[in-house]
Amino acid sequence: RCRRSTMLRKRFRLDSALSKGGWKEKREEGRLEALVFGDEEELVEKFGARDSDSGEDKIETKKPAWIDEDDEKEKVEIVKKKRLRKLRVAAEEREVDGATYSARLRKQFERVAGTPAWAELKTQRAISDDEDDDDSLLRQSGKLLASKSDCLSPGVIDIRQMKHGNQAKPANAVIQALEFHPTNRVLLVGGFHKTIDLFQIDGKDNPHVQGIHFDRFPIYSAHFTPDGRQVVATSRRREFYVYDLLAGKATRIPGIRGRNERSFENFVISPDNKYLAFLGDDGYVLLLSNKTKQWIANMKMNGTVTAVTFSPDGSYMLSHGSDGIVYVW
Repeated sequence: RCRRSTMLRKRFRLDSALSKGGWKEKREEGRLEALVFGDEEELVEKFGARDSDSGEDKIETKKPAWIDEDDEKEKVEIVKKKRLRKLRVAAEEREVDGATYSARLRKQFERVAGTPAWAELKTQRAISDDEDDDDSLLRQSGKLLASKSDCLSPGVIDIRQMKHGNQAKPANAVIQALEFHPTNRVLLVGGFHKTIDLFQIDGKDNPHVQGIHFDRFPIYSAHFTPDGRQVVATSRRREFYVYDLLAGKATRIPGIRGRNERSFENFVISPDNKYLAFLGDDGYVLLLSNKTKQWIANMKMNGTVTAVTFSPDGSYMLSHGSDGIVYVW
């Protein structure tokens, strides 16, 4: 028991000594803080003053360079002229003094046109610029960050101006035929200069790939076949040409046997690559085999035929004419 009580007394003395030492350390820290920063009240005053100084910029106000004392004496009627009636505050108001008139004119101008940049102080201009940026962002209804992509998302149209398709070899005559290759980035350009030009479209240089010239044969219409292997070209002539892109050879077709039309410049090709349909005279649609370029059948409309097209699978043909009726074949 004596030994236990002796150990407890020693431990108590040690704890008290440590507590005294800790209190001394805290007192020393407080003395150093007061020496560097001052006491607590002075510290609050210093930082409070600093916070008040670093707050929002106060808008600088300047007094007018001069004041015309006669403005207060002068009276301006704001009822006689229509353009001045908008300056009235009350309906029964008829005239105001010069100073009030100037102030209302200034307010009306700022309401319509805004404060001119040269009339704003620096602090006002900075604040207004920040507000305008925020308002412009809030007025936007789309994405704030947009990225360009080669693939368009559904429901979005992206249009960018590129280089001219035929910039490598511009046509020196009226262009009548313009069409893209069904599978490749190749553009067909034909016109009255009796030439069909092919361009590789890359959006930058669009180099000229090939030119096919037809002697005394101004191009009125030209189309790729759906398989992309041939080009059929017509003019205001009875004959037409078929150009084989793989063989690089043009074949002249003398005309359609049994028909007396002067020209066959308007035609379409079926999407299944089986038929050619020419617009004939007297409401006739002339059907040819695309493989042999030989006549197959005639289809007669009432009136004259003005337009022909095929269904996407090529199983139906639709024609329209002067009678205002669409025929399905």
